[in-house]
Amino acid sequence: MPAQYRRHSQRKAITIILAKYFDYHVTKTDCWLSSVSLASSILTHSRQQTRYSHMDNTNDQIGPHSMLAAADLRHVDLQGVNLYEADLRGSKLSDTNLSGADLAGANMTSADLTRCQLSGSDLSGADLSGANLSNANLTSANLTNANLTGANLTEANLSQSNLYLANFTNATLVKANLLRANRAYAHRTYVNFSYANLSGANLTDCRLDGDLTETIFTDAVTTGTIFDV
Repeated sequence: MPAQYRRHSQRKAITIILAKYFDYHVTKTDCWLSSVSLASSILTHSRQQTRYSHMDNTNDQIGPHSMLAAADLRHVDLQGVNLYEADLRGSKLSDTNLSGADLAGANMTSADLTRCQLSGSDLSGADLSGANLSNANLTSANLTNANLTGANLTEANLSQSNLYLANFTNATLVKANLLRANRAYAHRTYVNFSYANLSGANLTDCRLDGDLTETIFTDAVTTGTIFDV
């Protein structure tokens, strides 16, 4: 059988399996789908959230290095999932639960993470450039060395998150909550912080040269901070 027909048959088989799963097993937990490319697939379900927690990198499970570019995973419960260095470029993750997930090194460029639950997640080294994180919950998330260039974080909750060495160039953080966040040495050029809450945040050696209209700096640590506005 020619390679293109084999690939088509494999995709068709996966589609049938997923259709049956969502039609008849929407309450089942721990669905094993990793090591499978679900690029551009639709995994949303209108009636009930589907739970995929407690996954690891064993055969046939969503796991590290999964290829999920442009996948539609809206409203899916992926709490605690391991997606280390996964390909999530352009994926739809609005209202998805990724709290406590391992997304270190993941490629999430231009992904839609609107209202996504990312509290306690590991996003260290992740590429979130151009991603939409408006109203996302990133409380206590690890964003060390993450790339957020041009990302939209309007009204996002980044309280107590670790933003060490994160790149926020041209990002928008209007009305974002960065209460007690650690942004020491973070790279941020032309960032829009208007109406953002940076109370108690660690801004050691940061350079802030964007829009700081009505930004709150109560009890923030500004040792070595450069305000170039």
